[in-house]
Amino acid sequence: MLLKLKKIFATDLVKVSSLTAVSTLVRVLTGFISAKIVAVKIGPEGVALLGQLNSFYLIVLSLSLGGISNGVIKHIAQYAGSEKKYGLFISTGFRITVIISAICGAVLIVGAHVFSKQYLDNTEYTPVFYVFGGTLILYAVNSLLMSVLNGFKEFKKYVTVNIAISVAGLLFTLILTQFFGIYGSLIALVTYQSVVLVITIAMVSKSSWFKLRLFFGRFSWTAARRLSKYSLMALVSAIALPLAQLIVRTYMIEHQTKENAGLWEGMNRLSGIY
Repeated sequence: MLLKLKKIFATDLVKVSSLTAVSTLVRVLTGFISAKIVAVKIGPEGVALLGQLNSFYLIVLSLSLGGISNGVIKHIAQYAGSEKKYGLFISTGFRITVIISAICGAVLIVGAHVFSKQYLDNTEYTPVFYVFGGTLILYAVNSLLMSVLNGFKEFKKYVTVNIAISVAGLLFTLILTQFFGIYGSLIALVTYQSVVLVITIAMVSKSSWFKLRLFFGRFSWTAARRLSKYSLMALVSAIALPLAQLIVRTYMIEHQTKENAGLWEGMNRLSGIY
């Protein structure tokens, strides 16, 4: 009986569940603290603007990844024993990620004035979109590396990066909101995930499979087509909820008040956390 229990606890499912529990606990705690401090510091109207940017942010992030993350995880896990095969998916996924995120970043920078007016109702926040566009590629590369870690079943490193993201989000939000108010909150939202790339690279570089040439190998159209099969499903599921929230919040701002929209966003954030 004891031997059977040891085997059960040694399975990937139990290991992942245990590590994920720790990551979730950290995310919940940092999320509650961040939401409380931001709400007190910038008020309901500020929370409404932060919610608008967050929904737009999630949509852009999903587009910048091209929806290939699940495909990268699946194929690396499938071919983990063959460097030649998984190398094609890493190099192809890397090129797709860099190209798409660079295009999305350029669109954000060029259209910063329009996006600021459209979604934040004020061109005062145009620099936020400049920063967002300039750091988007860092987020995209970080997400790709996390998918690779996931594919190789390096769960401890994967969870460590997720915890780092949660802590970085809290620290960035606390510091920037304290010194720069709502402007700081907006900047924190669009930058904190990008800076974690340093930690991710440090983790990945210690992996036995890591070779820099894997990311700069040849582009495979066959691998690209196989990855693209995951794109539509991933993009629709990732974009649908933020888009719906963006529409609802915009309607409330236009037909009621920013304060009401902020109260709705606050409730929405708390329910999302728990």
